[in-house]
Amino acid sequence: MTRTEMMDNVIKVKGFENDTVIMFCKIAENQNISKEIVEIAYETIMKRENKKFHGLNNN
Repeated sequence: MTRTEMMDNVIKVKGFENDTVIMFCKIAENQNISKEIVEIAYETIMKRENKKFHGLNNN
């Protein structure tokens, strides 16, 4: 899967305005970061697709 395809998939799942998406796209667009690292970040984000962080903002 290309970097562009990974970015498109993350955007489809999380939306354009999501902070995680923005950070992932910055990583994926940076050609100094290896594709292996981008793939690890992609897999991590996609695995936690709908999970919330518990304990941070318990309002």
